[in-house]
Amino acid sequence: MSQKASGYERIEGDKYFTPAWVTEALLSVESFAGKVLDPGAGAGDIVRALVARGLDAEGFDISPDHPSIQQRDFFAFGVSGEIEATFYPAIVGNPAYGQQGRLAVRFIEHALRITKPIGGKVAMLLRVDFDSANGRRPIFGDHPAFAAKYTLTKRIRWENLPQSASGPTENHAWYIWSWEHAKRGGSRHYGYLP
Repeated sequence: MSQKASGYERIEGDKYFTPAWVTEALLSVESFAGKVLDPGAGAGDIVRALVARGLDAEGFDISPDHPSIQQRDFFAFGVSGEIEATFYPAIVGNPAYGQQGRLAVRFIEHALRITKPIGGKVAMLLRVDFDSANGRRPIFGDHPAFAAKYTLTKRIRWENLPQSASGPTENHAWYIWSWEHAKRGGSRHYGYLP
């Protein structure tokens, strides 16, 4: 069964503010050590949910929607061997998708480059079928650090979108990459949240 179109106009910059329960669902099954970075933080919803659970977290965005979020381009971060990239052993976010999901793929690939030298972890909130495109196999099924997929059993109502009476039409999942998992090997985990 396929999903129907949402009926909403696409928001410029792909700014969809993530409700706290979505991040809390992730934290019910995954832990993160050290400082956590949300690379496309928008209004900082994911950052606030992480901090509320006692994690040291901060966010970047090229066009932040909250003064607590640093105005920085994630794709320029860590490129020239910046030492500060090692400050973030965990990257957790709801990336902008861009045209045909290409921007989200860039977010994932860059996050993996940054976290690899320090054996870190990446968690990205994406549509539930985002891993099904054959061209994305290199970052999912074929990637040694791909460790888990947690499907949300409740559909997300974005904080900054007016809601239709029929409710949301898309399903989402948290995708996890762990360089520790790549070192250990073993099977991948597939689960359901909350």
